[in-house]
Amino acid sequence: QKKRMTRASSRIKKSKRKKIKRERVIFESKKQSESKKQRVVKTAKKNNLNSVSSSWLKGYLTHLPTLFFAFVSCYLTYLFVINISPETVRHFILPNTYLPLIILVFISSFFLSSYILLNSRRGLFTASYLSLLTFLAVQQVILDWRVIGILLIPFLVIETILSLII
Repeated sequence: QKKRMTRASSRIKKSKRKKIKRERVIFESKKQSESKKQRVVKTAKKNNLNSVSSSWLKGYLTHLPTLFFAFVSCYLTYLFVINISPETVRHFILPNTYLPLIILVFISSFFLSSYILLNSRRGLFTASYLSLLTFLAVQQVILDWRVIGILLIPFLVIETILSLII
């Protein structure tokens, strides 16, 4: 019995020692990982210009499907303008509105401006503004810089208010 107890006690002592060694190894590995993190932070600070440019590029790369939809809708708008006579769609659904053309211009400008600005809300405002200008141009309203500026003011005010709120 005495031998068994010593064996058991020696096992307990060994297991305690192993745990202590494991804790030391874990603690040392944490120190090493922290020092690696500090090195990464230092190199990131040194290469701040590279990280900013890569994050800027990364935003555009992640939104490539939006650019694809923009190209498709711009191509459809181009085909519509080239192949279809304006008189055939002049009174479509609503009288004297050229509704299919306005919708295609809205969709293509929405996707394109959303990709360029990387913001769908601003893309929506830009598309609405361009669609309004297209509608007025089709209605033969004379669009000089004063009219365009006066129409731009409400969109800019709404965008500013929403930017401050959200």
